Amino acid sequence: MVQSIILGLSTEQMQKAVAGKLGVHPDTLAFREFERPLSLHTGRRRANIRITPIRNSRLGLIKVQSQDPQFAVQVADTILGESKILNIVGVQLAEQRQNRKVHQAQLYVLNQKAAELRVENTRLQEQVQQLDGYKAEGRPLEYFPMFETDATLNNLKTQLMLVESEYQRIASQSTRGSRLEGKAAEVAGLKKQMANHAKNLEISLRAKAASLTSSMNQLEKQVGETELHVRADDRKAAQIMEMLAHPEQASELSTAMAIPAASSNV
Repeated sequence: MVQSIILGLSTEQMQKAVAGKLGVHPDTLAFREFERPLSLHTGRRRANIRITPIRNSRLGLIKVQSQDPQFAVQVADTILGESKILNIVGVQLAEQRQNRKVHQAQLYVLNQKAAELRVENTRLQEQVQQLDGYKAEGRPLEYFPMFETDATLNNLKTQLMLVESEYQRIASQSTRGSRLEGKAAEVAGLKKQMANHAKNLEISLRAKAASLTSSMNQLEKQVGETELHVRADDRKAAQIMEMLAHPEQASELSTAMAIPAASSNV
């Protein structure tokens, strides 16, 4: 970033900005990176400027040649002042890019979670629809296909099958008696337990589906908010890049955008 800022100082925009600050015509300055040097054998104050980065460092060298030493110092000082503005802008751009990376990473994670929740929510909503259709046909809730994997319900079904078998055996031998009445009560009790447990499974399924829908909606809201942050980061970065491209406007633009001064080395 620092090397890019140093290299970016030798531009026509910087030439105009420095000339404007010094109150001279831009033609009296020559940035030798993009135009031929001026002749210093004249009565007019002129300056040839070369700005180069120092390899493997955060430093740059401003070299000004002029027939007027005082003018050369003024030119160098003015460029340095402009570079400080650009350096601050550069730091802000680096921070803005880092913020965007954070928001982009958050967006990626949120999108992954949202995609998983959408799949699971679709599955549960389909199960609820099937349950509603199953109940509308007047069929017993405890035999709803989605509940077949429930261990407790399967144990109750197994017990009911054994008790009903025993009841039928006793009933084939006698039409009355305490054993027959006991088995009948046991059968009725198991059927009631099955019905109650199936009802609890229904309540649990509907509650889980509603909770998942709420979580998905909340997560999608977070995705939308994070996308807004990313777009805002992009707009802010574009505005800061505009400052780097137009040094003569950087000071005014940074003030208008309320960009704070950053601590940085020039």
